[in-house]
Order: sequence, then C-alpha cells, then structure tokens
Amino acid sequence: MIRVPGGCLLWVVISVALSVGLTVLVNLALLPF
Repeated sequence: MIRVPGGCLLWVVISVALSVGLTVLVNLALLPF
C-alpha cells in the first residue's frame, strides 16, 4: 500500500468508484445501440 496523507483507503475507494462508474457509463452508452 502507498502511504498518502489522508489515508490509502480514500484513494482505494476513489479508484474503485471511478472504475465502476466508467464501466456503468460505457454500458449505458452502448445499451441503446
């Protein structure tokens, strides 16, 4: 784990949320077609 001011957990949550958000956005964009 990388030691960051503010905690590593915050960055893990942010990166996971970004990955999930991007996947959902791509799926929503491709579904109508």
